[in-house]
Amino acid sequence: MGKIPIPGELNIEITDTHRTIVQEDEPVQGKRLLTTVYKNGVLAYPNNDITYIDTCRKHLIENFNDITKISVRSTKTEEAITEVKEWFDGQSA
Repeated sequence: MGKIPIPGELNIEITDTHRTIVQEDEPVQGKRLLTTVYKNGVLAYPNNDITYIDTCRKHLIENFNDITKISVRSTKTEEAITEVKEWFDGQSA
């Protein structure tokens, strides 16, 4: 209840105090939690590099404790949500 889909290419950026849902093309201000593994059905790293997969897995485990931090949305993410909502509202009018 109360959850909404968030448009765009998302990532979660972690700082000392919170987690921010950001768009992938925003400047990095903290450490990014998510690493692109697939894009448009194609692997995003060369030659099935198992080392890359292992690095991504370790990165996720290292940041697991950050799950308790408060989550907020970046201004750009809020704008994307508003834009999509306005489009859907216009379609139903």
